[in-house]
Amino acid sequence: MTGVFVFWNPRRCDSPGWIECGTGCWEWFGFKGRLGYGRVRIGNYPRQAHRAVYERFIGLIPSGMELDHLCRNPGCVNPSHMEPVTSAENNRRSNSPTAVNARKTHCPQGHSYDGPDTYHYGRWRQCRICKRIRERLGTGHNNGRKTHCPKGHPYSAVRVAKDGQRHRRCQTCEHARAERRRIAGEWRRA
Repeated sequence: MTGVFVFWNPRRCDSPGWIECGTGCWEWFGFKGRLGYGRVRIGNYPRQAHRAVYERFIGLIPSGMELDHLCRNPGCVNPSHMEPVTSAENNRRSNSPTAVNARKTHCPQGHSYDGPDTYHYGRWRQCRICKRIRERLGTGHNNGRKTHCPKGHPYSAVRVAKDGQRHRRCQTCEHARAERRRIAGEWRRA
């Protein structure tokens, strides 16, 4: 890294500080936590370095707000690269899997995620058009056209699960499984 070296405390040459990079970021070179954010001790209180630098140069962070790194570099302490935002807005702007999926407007096949062709399953969105295609082809969760179990036995019984979805079970495999459990139970009791 090339740039200007700045000490956090100019009177102490061993204090942590930052290096001004060519990107405009002030990269913290002191201790960093596991997520890459700089840490500094002010008095007896540990603080996040970017919050401490922001408060020193800009002012107090408004109550209920977080600092969003506009440069997406957690080691940067340049106050001009930070903006106070709510926690929800900070999460929406992030690159976490939740935020990336929330920004998606279409399924992988190009169907829109708004309107009647989208249903919500818990916290997930799913495209009804793609679900119908998967069911018709017998792939995915509902293997509608399969006539034999993975071991090759024909499906002969239909069982309705408690959640109302129909699950097919192979009677031959179910009987074999029950017999193994019975034998294992007798062995444990002996």
